[in-house]
Amino acid sequence: MHILTYIAWLGAAVSLYGTVRYIVGILRDGTRPRLASWIAWLIANLVMMLMALRHGAMTAVIFDGLSAAGNAGVVLASLGKRSAHKPTGSADWTCLAVAGSCSLVNAVFPQLALVGTVLAMSANLVATWPTMSHAWHEPFAETWQLFAANAGASLLGVIGVGAGGGFRVVTIAGPLVAMIGNITLTAIALGRRVGREVAAEIAAIPAELAEEVMEIEAGALELGERVGSEIAVAATKVAAATSGVSARRPARAPALIGSEAGA
Repeated sequence: MHILTYIAWLGAAVSLYGTVRYIVGILRDGTRPRLASWIAWLIANLVMMLMALRHGAMTAVIFDGLSAAGNAGVVLASLGKRSAHKPTGSADWTCLAVAGSCSLVNAVFPQLALVGTVLAMSANLVATWPTMSHAWHEPFAETWQLFAANAGASLLGVIGVGAGGGFRVVTIAGPLVAMIGNITLTAIALGRRVGREVAAEIAAIPAELAEEVMEIEAGALELGERVGSEIAVAATKVAAATSGVSARRPARAPALIGSEAGA
């Protein structure tokens, strides 16, 4: 076994971590997966696993098989929790139809390896669309850590599977298309989360400014009342002091004034 093949096992371990994290998100954190995507991914990964098996690429078989097992785990967890978005719109049914057609073609024409692989990759990418839409509109309903972990795991899978079975489309199709899809989903889910948080902070600025202005106005009013009160107290003291001085000043005698005038 080529030493680089072990990188595929590392990628599979990272992918399993991401899947377990996603399942925990479903059971505990309110993650609501798009069921059509996960069923279509399950079908596509099973098809790519069978294609790799026909060509004796056992590393690819194990990698694709683990991916399919993870897909199945998410489907079962979401159904058990009753938290999945069931297929409703045209996008959901289209991706399921493409996945089903891919399986049918591979079952009827197993000798068309390249065609079957391309169809499986197409089904995988089409299956990504409903989840992309879901992540765009409800980014907090998706666990982006799964997509990021799977993106890294798929890159390791491409290197490891390619080193073990050759860099052929039939063997690296699974991890390659998974890498493309998961990078896109990570960018959308994480980007939209950050975007909404920034937008919320920006939207809160006017309210915060208005609150600060009100606090300043209240402080200015309170300061004005204090100054007015101090001025009133000071005026009262000055008035009292002035009246006291007036009361103590001696009055000049009228007789004395008269005598001085006569003199």
